[in-house]
Amino acid sequence: MPEADASAGQRAPVTVPEADAGAAAPEDATDALAQATALADAWNHRVARARRWELALHTVLHAEPKPVRQIRCAAELVLARLDDALGRAARRGLWSPAIEQLLAQLDQLAELWARAVADRAGDGWLAAADRLAGATARRRTWTAGPACDRCGAPSDRWIFEFAVDDLQQRLDCRVCGFRAAHATDAVPLVVQVPAVLPPGHTVRCQIARAGGEPAGYLAYQLTDKGRGTRIASGAVPVEGRAILDLAIPADLTPDLHTLSVAWIHDLDIAIHRARIPGAP
Repeated sequence: MPEADASAGQRAPVTVPEADAGAAAPEDATDALAQATALADAWNHRVARARRWELALHTVLHAEPKPVRQIRCAAELVLARLDDALGRAARRGLWSPAIEQLLAQLDQLAELWARAVADRAGDGWLAAADRLAGATARRRTWTAGPACDRCGAPSDRWIFEFAVDDLQQRLDCRVCGFRAAHATDAVPLVVQVPAVLPPGHTVRCQIARAGGEPAGYLAYQLTDKGRGTRIASGAVPVEGRAILDLAIPADLTPDLHTLSVAWIHDLDIAIHRARIPGAP
């Protein structure tokens, strides 16, 4: 294959070798290489974000989230191999099926990471989500947020900066407290909860991502404010929307109770907290 003419400032086209080409493989894989390179850049960003969440979990739990760290380290190794495969493909002008295999491995590791983080929700990080959000930020800025959808009080919107391309938004109601946190380039959670929690009944809560979202894991915890105990908690795989049917104990007090949910996907976490009164 002829080398690109450096004086012309053009890169030689990337081709698929006949032995590796499938029925649908394009003869010129230059576009595929560009797309894979963009995906690798996105995965670099996601893995850095996962490392930041791992540090925040360590800070809140006062213990190393070992399975979470092991999966993130495995993703870093796969990402290094992907960067190497992309570099070889660009230099040689030959597409490698290993690129697609490595991208698939990153998808699998992201799912394992989500499951591991969701499984650790029972250790207490979800109940401490107000401390988790922004725990390792190097800078924060304030703006006025929207009125609280429960009580109508003003909210504070904080933008936490972890890196130039890693920003997180947090909303705090001045009456209800912490409301939500998610990456500024991600859509927020949409959480529908009942107006009250009737003792001795089952209530339905619905959680979704605005505009839909690929598969992930949802961790949740409903806490009795008066007793400081868990009414319900768990972690479930989700795709697009989650429905939670929660059994409310007959002796629930008419306090303002707390439902905390976290949608875990793509090596990131979006958190929402709803305050729901118990029925008198």
